[in-house]
Amino acid sequence: MVAKFIQPLWRALPAPIRTGFWGWFHQASLARPPVSPPGIEPGDRVVIAGMFRSASGLGAWARSNYRILKQAGFDVVAVDVSEYLSVADLECDIPFSPFPADPTGTLILHVNGPETQYCLRMLGLRRGRRWRVIGAWAWELEIFPAGWEEAFPFLSEIWALSDFAAAAFRRHEAAPPVRVLPIAVAPDGAVRPQDRPSERPYTVLVMADALSTLERKNPVGAIRAFRLAFADRTDCRLILKVRNLDTAPEARASLLAEIGDAANIDLVQGSLSEAEQMSLISGADILMSLHRAEGFGLGPAEAMTLGVPVIATNWSGNLLFMDTNSAALVPYERVPVPEGCAHYDLVGAEWAEPDVEVAADWLRQLEAEPDLARSLAERAAQHINAICGIAAVQAGALRFLEHPGRADVQETS
Repeated sequence: MVAKFIQPLWRALPAPIRTGFWGWFHQASLARPPVSPPGIEPGDRVVIAGMFRSASGLGAWARSNYRILKQAGFDVVAVDVSEYLSVADLECDIPFSPFPADPTGTLILHVNGPETQYCLRMLGLRRGRRWRVIGAWAWELEIFPAGWEEAFPFLSEIWALSDFAAAAFRRHEAAPPVRVLPIAVAPDGAVRPQDRPSERPYTVLVMADALSTLERKNPVGAIRAFRLAFADRTDCRLILKVRNLDTAPEARASLLAEIGDAANIDLVQGSLSEAEQMSLISGADILMSLHRAEGFGLGPAEAMTLGVPVIATNWSGNLLFMDTNSAALVPYERVPVPEGCAHYDLVGAEWAEPDVEVAADWLRQLEAEPDLARSLAERAAQHINAICGIAAVQAGALRFLEHPGRADVQETS
């Protein structure tokens, strides 16, 4: 009877008021983390919730943290949220479980700010439960991403993939403690041949995801650098590996127009398994990333561990594990992010415009001097192992889990 009376009144309210009420209700009903959460150590339970079945960087990070913490002796529970966010495009051998009903615990949530409240609600973290919640966030610009601060009340701390991303999060005065934990990268059995078979073209690999915006990944710049370096040479080829291209028809048209009728450029679409991706990278002679901004740079990081030389823009998150001794770094000019650019159209936002002529020079030099390429790759493998190797990342994760972040301490791995 009461419901029959209330429903017409509810429907008579303007839609913005009803939407605002539900937004307030969902926010008010979510659990808040304890002010001083306890630390945990090997043997204790830790829950990792993330897009385990996504080929994205956040998905790779969730899988990485599951494996390194499992190896370290934690009781790790993996909760997959891929279906919640409609991003399942990868097979995963990690066993999944429902979110535990425990009133307290430690959760590492591998989704970004805008998805945090939704995923916490779907996981059932309601008022009355006192979980330490670590937000594992990825971001690619220097400025703080507007709106992500709405997730702050529900997080104990934030883990970022690089110093570059962490600095952006710390720029917000209300941010919880921010710490840096990269993805652990390892060859995983893939072996790159020392010498290229004579019958195989000199291969340059470029990787991008249209959902991460092709403007940021800049495969068009990579095509231009390749064509400047090698023109129509049939003994050289460029492989463009692109995910989700059908979701960005305008960017797809621009990319295809740039490729034109070039016979030495191959476009490979779709998602690859982890093993397939490592095999693709290990078969390349160069991996090139002329990105305009990166939060980390998983493809270049994997290439460095595999002994594949990397050409990359000398800016943003990739500099966590690159320097002039370990990568062929390309200079750039700072330019405004163009208006209307998905995810990154923010007031005052800037990113890099890499010098394609310098990139072309690097391509020519590394192709002409295999000894130089080999020595660069060897230094890269040593350098990145100290920063993103399993042992280094595992040590950082253990330290962070044992000692919850404090507002007066900002740490890196």
